[in-house]
Amino acid sequence: MSDGFEAPRQLSPKTPGRKIYGVLFTVAAFLVVGSTILDKAKDLPANVINVCRGFHVCEPPPLGNIPDLQTDYVDGKGAEAAAQPTLERYQAANPDYTISFHVDKAREKGSCDNAVIKIDCKYSYGGTFSAEPRWTGKLEWVALLSALIAVSSLIALAFRSRHRRT
Repeated sequence: MSDGFEAPRQLSPKTPGRKIYGVLFTVAAFLVVGSTILDKAKDLPANVINVCRGFHVCEPPPLGNIPDLQTDYVDGKGAEAAAQPTLERYQAANPDYTISFHVDKAREKGSCDNAVIKIDCKYSYGGTFSAEPRWTGKLEWVALLSALIAVSSLIALAFRSRHRRT
């Protein structure tokens, strides 16, 4: 330890607020250790990870595979209608993400493109999917709050110990 610093266990019993500093220091230490453990959540059992994610403390689970779409030739209802079953399947597989479909007009093909009379035409639609998490983890904020509590309690301890000596 450096000069001028006294850990809570080294304060004299007559120091005012001694228990408060000890409790703050202990709480901050537990928060730092707890946030570090939760940060390594991928190594914890699945139930603990699910509880952490249930309270939106940890990050959402990794995004599943959402490849681009190129439909078979279907009736001309539009790209969004053709992509809807695939979009619903991706959303069901990734409930913690908002998934959107983006039409790519350059990948749209029609069976009647070269026909003079367009009857019973079928179209193939293409596009890409994007995903945004519905929530983000707050683990960084828990760790920052823990560090702030620890630093403020150490500063208060150092100030009190120096003030008491003079």
